[in-house]
Amino acid sequence: GRAWALALAGWLILPPLLLLAVSHLVTPVYVDRYLFVTAPALALLAGLAVAGVPRFHVAAGTAVVLLGCVLAFPAHVEIREENGRFENIPWALRVIKAEPEDAIVYGQSQLRTGFDYYADSLMPVDVLRASDAPLPDGFGYPERSDVSVALDGLERVWVVWRGSRTSGLEGDGIPRVGEVKAAGFELSVAKHSGDLPGLTVALFTRR
Repeated sequence: GRAWALALAGWLILPPLLLLAVSHLVTPVYVDRYLFVTAPALALLAGLAVAGVPRFHVAAGTAVVLLGCVLAFPAHVEIREENGRFENIPWALRVIKAEPEDAIVYGQSQLRTGFDYYADSLMPVDVLRASDAPLPDGFGYPERSDVSVALDGLERVWVVWRGSRTSGLEGDGIPRVGEVKAAGFELSVAKHSGDLPGLTVALFTRR
């Protein structure tokens, strides 16, 4: 029993710790829905606790299930709202006021999935897209690496990344932002969705 309890506790604790570590050291990836993988561990730990009740196992189990439903209902409603996943793509699309021949560059290529789902015909041109199919070993997409060539002749480019404005505009946390700047563009305006990690939408214009 102790071995099972320790294994389940690790299952419950390690995923958020790993997400926080990657977000701090590499790139912002901490999103609440990624913690759903810990739900079975939490359920099994609750089952172990109920099994330890000396009497009234059925009544205790029923009470735990009902309590879980009551506590989880508001979260289930919230996560289905526009910004329920703290990646408010509909908001980002409202911020992007695309003009003809505008381009868009994603700070993390996997953001393309959500924008493809919500976008309409007024979206800027996805100049780095190399394929409509995601990479076979992850959620990202194959992209062109020659950013300066892809943006040659263009005057405006929208850059969208997961994270705050400072995470992309200061340092080298979002390499694509640096590549856009190196291609001869400067920041015109940047807006953040307000919740962390959230989304940042920035407009760069050619210097």
